[in-house]
Amino acid sequence: GPIFGFPDGYNLDQGTSFAAGYVSGTLATLITQGAGQDLDGAERVEYLRSLLQSTARNPFGRVTPELGYGIVDAAAALRRIT
Repeated sequence: GPIFGFPDGYNLDQGTSFAAGYVSGTLATLITQGAGQDLDGAERVEYLRSLLQSTARNPFGRVTPELGYGIVDAAAALRRIT
């Protein structure tokens, strides 16, 4: 529904299609910063997946059907690789 304080047409939304852009952008940033550069193929994919999952912010403190691993946290993932 409408969000208080925002103009008409702005709504709260959620879902995997909504999250895809944030996750993709975070992955692109991590890759350009050298995350997993010493790994190849499937090993690098698994490293990046694990990095995103372990640095996600999750208010439930565990994986849940409602939130999965949580909210991608690009800053935390970048801190982890530096």
